[in-house]
Amino acid sequence: MNLPFDVMTEIHPEHTLGDKIAELEIANGMLADFAALVSHDTRSALRRVISYAELLRVMPALNAEPDATGNVHTIIASTRRIRVLADGALASPPQPPLIQQGPSQGSFSSSDSAGTSEGRLNELRRSNRDLTDFADSVARGLRTPLEQILDAARQLSTLPVVATNPVSLDMVTQILSGAKQMQRLVDDYLTFANAERHAIYRCRISLESLIQLVRHELEPMAAGRKVMWQIGQLPEVDADVSMLRQVLVNLLSNSLKFTYQCPEAIIEVGTRPNPREHVIYIRDNGIGLDLESARNLFQKFVRLQDNGMVPGVGIGLVIVKHIIQRHRGRVWAEAVPGGGAKFFFTLPAAT
Repeated sequence: MNLPFDVMTEIHPEHTLGDKIAELEIANGMLADFAALVSHDTRSALRRVISYAELLRVMPALNAEPDATGNVHTIIASTRRIRVLADGALASPPQPPLIQQGPSQGSFSSSDSAGTSEGRLNELRRSNRDLTDFADSVARGLRTPLEQILDAARQLSTLPVVATNPVSLDMVTQILSGAKQMQRLVDDYLTFANAERHAIYRCRISLESLIQLVRHELEPMAAGRKVMWQIGQLPEVDADVSMLRQVLVNLLSNSLKFTYQCPEAIIEVGTRPNPREHVIYIRDNGIGLDLESARNLFQKFVRLQDNGMVPGVGIGLVIVKHIIQRHRGRVWAEAVPGGGAKFFFTLPAAT
């Protein structure tokens, strides 16, 4: 398969000093907000895991089974490691410098001091490094104990003493659910930090080829389902290929989640004519959204109402918005309850 981009057409658009400062102020604020979200949601999920693990620990049937006892002890020990991190580093993440009002919101006037502007930019860059390094540290600290909890819980679920007892099996299922929730959150946090850490390296990309690659990557989500893909004629765009891939993964996986109850899922990717920019849309025939949810969907970590039907939606869309904004584009959604959802993003016209 041909690569979806042309390595001979690298493009490095110039950003003004004011643009860089404004972008870093927004990005650092979002990184700090994400750290607070990780702290809150990790504690919430951890309480659920700990409570069920402690209940399993005192069940007589499991105490008589050495393999079950060992796995429960592994889960409890791993939760303690996570709790130490949650009560330590996660309790006091780095704080970015306050956003300055006025000149930093865009371009600087001629009366602004170049030295002051450069100093502000350097301060924000240091803060950005601190925040992204913190994300790496959190991910490293949480990843191993979370994997240990998941492995131990999966082994527990296969033991006859658990598999044949609905109460024990439900507790193990709740532990798996809590650990997976924390794992998804950590992965999203690290994805967001990586998107911020790396400079944009633009090249000419075949959007149609990149979507086909992402479709192949998402095949496990569509396994056992009837999914009709309708891919229209798509343009070549100038973008960072790894970042644009993340945008497509997040949006297409959301469409697969939204349509999981449909007898036949229909996911359409196309464009709207616009001479100044590329307008790309992804439409599905899933459960849809109400107007207010569609309006707020890309705001900072505003989640959809938890209806128990669409897990893991919200943070991925914030990542989409951040990446597209770094490319000088826009994102929005259109939706009708029960009538599917339609997500849009734009990219500047290829030069």
